[in-house]
Amino acid sequence: MPRLFSTTRPSLDANSHETRRRPTLRHLLPRHRWALVALLAVGVVVLLVQQGLMQSVSLQILAWQRDLHRTLTLALSEWSAAPSWSNGWWLMALSFGYGIFHAAGPGHGKAVLSTYLVSQGGGVKRALTLSFSAALLQG
Repeated sequence: MPRLFSTTRPSLDANSHETRRRPTLRHLLPRHRWALVALLAVGVVVLLVQQGLMQSVSLQILAWQRDLHRTLTLALSEWSAAPSWSNGWWLMALSFGYGIFHAAGPGHGKAVLSTYLVSQGGGVKRALTLSFSAALLQG
């Protein structure tokens, strides 16, 4: 029957072949990488807010969103006046682009979702699955 725990202690003399492994940063990093990534992300956001860059980025996204909304409204009016497959495909492409910029704006649970993924751990597949699920549930 194999023993799980040894009752003998390793020798500490210089001629001993048994060496103890000290934890290195490389061994500790996989365990704490999400906390490190979250801390880095918070630091970047704080730096951007202090520099005023976050506001200009948000304003630029809102301007793009406004322009896409106008284009989408015009495309919808044009399509309803003369429905065609060509106009329908353009309308879907514009709607998709509008959705991307709209999701980049404030809200939409990005902070909640990222906090959950950082605290519970999750890979890219899990993050994408949760993101798409949240998007579908929001309508």
